Amino acid sequence: MSSFRNAVVSLPGKERVARTPFGARIVIHATAAETGGAFGMWETFTPPGHGPAPHTHTREIEVFRVIRGLYRFQCGDEAFDAPVGTVVVLPPHVPHSWRNIGEEPWPDVRHGHARRLRANVHRYRGFWCRYA
Repeated sequence: MSSFRNAVVSLPGKERVARTPFGARIVIHATAAETGGAFGMWETFTPPGHGPAPHTHTREIEVFRVIRGLYRFQCGDEAFDAPVGTVVVLPPHVPHSWRNIGEEPWPDVRHGHARRLRANVHRYRGFWCRYA
């Protein structure tokens, strides 16, 4: 039986904030530990020209929704652009990466940063990532 028995609530202004290895701001909404290993969810505010190095996950299916800006995704040999409103689902065991290819400035503290919502659906407990 799952240990996920209580609501996980992320209130505006009270979110947990972290940074990616490439320096982008992350707002954490839920973690695998909080959901009994089922999934994690966070937003990433990625500066223009930035994104992670190609990497793979051994257990997670990643789901992205582009909220602001323009991203270029690479999944295996396939590359595609993802404008606002795009949803991308990436499989485990396939090298992938993404980059903010937009330059859209917007009038707040995230000026010049694209924004995407990410949820990792965990097939098993734990989060595993290998960078190429």
